[in-house]
Amino acid sequence: MITISPENKLVTVIVVFSVNPEQQQDFIAAIAENLETVVKKSPGFISSTIHKSTDGMQVVNYIQWQSMDHYHGYLQNAPRFNGSGLTAPPNMRVYEVEYQGVGQN
Repeated sequence: MITISPENKLVTVIVVFSVNPEQQQDFIAAIAENLETVVKKSPGFISSTIHKSTDGMQVVNYIQWQSMDHYHGYLQNAPRFNGSGLTAPPNMRVYEVEYQGVGQN
């Protein structure tokens, strides 16, 4: 289950992909296939949420891991994802959740 909270102490990886708008949906399908066949089988994987920009130019993958060791283990053993349609190298960073604001609705 996806839970975003400073208390859960998970490692968050956010990857921003710049893509050709005409290929955005195909790129998303390729990421989802990679998640289903490779990433989900990795120890320590919690969740992945794919977001697409409304202008078609970016795809963002929000990934949660149990720990930095699990994430590094995945990086060392996983094949590289080679989705087509990229217009620039992916921008990947590791984050920690510091604050969460929740509406009253």
